[in-house]
Amino acid sequence: MGKAKVEIKIEPYPKGGWYVVERVGGKVWWTSSNYQSIELAETRKREREELKANTAERLDNKLAKRLKPKTGLATKPTLVKRISKAKMRYLKRFDEYNEMRNQQPESERQTEFQLTEIHRLFGVHATTIERAIYYRQIKPRGKKLIRGHWVRTFKYEDLCSYFDILRGIPNANDTTTMGNG
Repeated sequence: MGKAKVEIKIEPYPKGGWYVVERVGGKVWWTSSNYQSIELAETRKREREELKANTAERLDNKLAKRLKPKTGLATKPTLVKRISKAKMRYLKRFDEYNEMRNQQPESERQTEFQLTEIHRLFGVHATTIERAIYYRQIKPRGKKLIRGHWVRTFKYEDLCSYFDILRGIPNANDTTTMGNG
């Protein structure tokens, strides 16, 4: 589909004088008021052409801003670097925990974790876990009543799958980390 032809002309007014007419695709789109001299009509025609050019330029700039790729907060290289470092820190602490866990007898191994324990053991903040829950990367398995408060718990297997997602192993439906996707 092509652009409609736009023409701006000075035409004689039916009751005397001159006026500026803008036609789009052959149909009258805009008309000016009636001018006594053709010089005033020419000035009005130039003003209309400048207005159309400025409007087109402004719309192009708006469109260019809208077409910029947006990837969330992680658009600055320093923030991307910080997120990668945090991810590596989480994975390192999880691997260290797994080594310690493998040395424990099975009866002493912890199977459920609370948010505070995840933060203490692996360094993952509660907001990161909340985001992972929102993006269905991890699922809370239940709630426990601890000191008068209901606390969500997470199974060890679910944490393993979440850390696999952080590593980039696509064993789940989403491989984005920390909400960058």
